[in-house]
Amino acid sequence: MRSTLKLYREQAHHDYQLLRATKEKNILLAQLTNSQAVENLVLNSRILKLTEEKETQVKATVGRDLRLACDKYKEAMFEITKGCMAKLETQYEEVLQIKYHPVRH
Repeated sequence: MRSTLKLYREQAHHDYQLLRATKEKNILLAQLTNSQAVENLVLNSRILKLTEEKETQVKATVGRDLRLACDKYKEAMFEITKGCMAKLETQYEEVLQIKYHPVRH
């Protein structure tokens, strides 16, 4: 009976030590998981900031390129319009000369 009690106590002590080690291991794993979660949040925050900065750079670049293209288009349209207006004025003057100063044969 004593040897059975002794074995039971040894087994209980062994089980207690195993449970204690498992509990400590779980606590350490939870701390590690929390630490990794915090690191992931920090990294995700950095990635988000970098993405936002790149998006702003792209918008600025596209905006600048778009403004330059629009300016070139406006300039080209102005030149075309100016040329057309000059031609129309010349043609109008010719029409007026013919109307008010007909060529007599």
